[in-house]
Amino acid sequence: MSLLIQHGYGKSDKIERAISEGKVRGVILSPKDETPESLKDYIRALDRITPKVSVLFDPQFYASTISPVKEGNL
Repeated sequence: MSLLIQHGYGKSDKIERAISEGKVRGVILSPKDETPESLKDYIRALDRITPKVSVLFDPQFYASTISPVKEGNL
């Protein structure tokens, strides 16, 4: 079983450190607070740490239940 770490607003270098130290095998990206270009750059940076990193996306369907809707970059 692989342990993944959740990416989100206000991230620091904790994700990169955890991956480079072998503590987690991948990341679940949260597209709500990042632009698509920023996410592409971040995935490239993670791939430089280890090309074996697992990258998943949080679809954040729950955002549609919030009123008023704050879609961010979804």
